[in-house]
Amino acid sequence: MDNATEIKKKFDKKKWRKNKYDKRTKIEEWKNKRQTYMKHRYKKIVQKESKNSNMHSIYETAENDGEKNEKKNSNQSTSGKKKFRNNPMQKANDLFTEKRTEKKLKYEEQIRRKAEIENKLKRYKENKDKRYKAMKAKTKHGQPLMGGRIELLLDKIQKSI
Repeated sequence: MDNATEIKKKFDKKKWRKNKYDKRTKIEEWKNKRQTYMKHRYKKIVQKESKNSNMHSIYETAENDGEKNEKKNSNQSTSGKKKFRNNPMQKANDLFTEKRTEKKLKYEEQIRRKAEIENKLKRYKENKDKRYKAMKAKTKHGQPLMGGRIELLLDKIQKSI
């Protein structure tokens, strides 16, 4: 083996510490990563736009051809009209609007249920407070008042009947 391959690089502790703990180097690393990420995103967007422009032009030519064919067909036979097919973009838009309306209905149903639950909880807490006050009512000497307790028992009996 040669001396060049046998010689091991000496560990530079100062450089290692700087890379490990220095805030400035960490910020530079973050900036570099961010820059490469942004370049990648930009290239993706440009590529997507170029694909979409090609696809859009294809759809436009297909629509124009379809319109020309329809005019020819309508001139030849007025009795049998063909239904115009939805292109993929229109289908996607229709699906999107359907999903949006379903989502909206689901959301409204969820809000309605939540309000219903809140009303039930509110009524339950009011009844609970009423019962608690009736059960904890006391005289000035600390003796329990039985009138409220008896009324609660009477209400219970009447509900069960």
